[in-house]
Order: sequence, then structure tokens, then C-alpha cells
Amino acid sequence: MKNYVILLATDDLAVEAVVRAMGTSADCKLHCVKTSREAVSMVMDGTGSQDLAVVDLDLRVGGRALLKTAGGSLPVIAITGKARPWLSSMLRHRRIGATLTKPVSSESLRDALQRVRILSSPEAPGGRY
Repeated sequence: MKNYVILLATDDLAVEAVVRAMGTSADCKLHCVKTSREAVSMVMDGTGSQDLAVVDLDLRVGGRALLKTAGGSLPVIAITGKARPWLSSMLRHRRIGATLTKPVSSESLRDALQRVRILSSPEAPGGRY
């Protein structure tokens, strides 16, 4: 994961702290945005050339819309604080590679990152995102 560029879309300070700590220890560059509008703009115009998006579905506006934009163009880890029935459908259709439930621990984030890296490799069934 060294030198990965991670787009983090969250307004939750606890989630940001866990992702920032993991990214720092893995020598990743982190682009942190507080709104889905900022994140969608970065994905659409290629700002920062992200390798992965970590999306907090509890963003005040547009967490689900961000998944529709980012999912398919880069690997996504979705974070949520509540049950969302439509998430399993997005997992099946490979729009997101992993989901995490709050509170997020460094161990669960590490597992999700590993899973997404495996799923996004060209050798994975279905190929790269």
C-alpha cells in the first residue's frame, strides 16, 4: 500500500483519525474532504489521482451519490453507522469493495484495505475496477 493515494470523504473526526493514522503508518497520501461535492469533483476531474476512496455514508449530503460516482472508477470502502439494505446490492455489483460499521477500528480498516487491494488487482475475478 506504500505510496497509495486515498480519498477520504468524511465529516466524522473519529473516522478521519483512524484513516489518517493507518495512512501515515502505511506511507499513503491522504486527501480528506468534508463534503461529497468536493469528493465527486476530485474523482471526476482526476485531482490527486486517487487509488482508493473511503466514503462515510453518514455525510450530511450525498454519501450515496458519491458511491455512484466513485464506484466503478476506483476501489471504495464504505463506512456507515447504521444498516443500509442497498449496500449488499452494491457489494454484489462491485461498486464497493468493502463496508465498515462505526466505530471503525484500525484492525477492521486494515482488513478492508487488504480485501479491496485483492479485489482491485488485475488478477482478481472480474479484473480491475
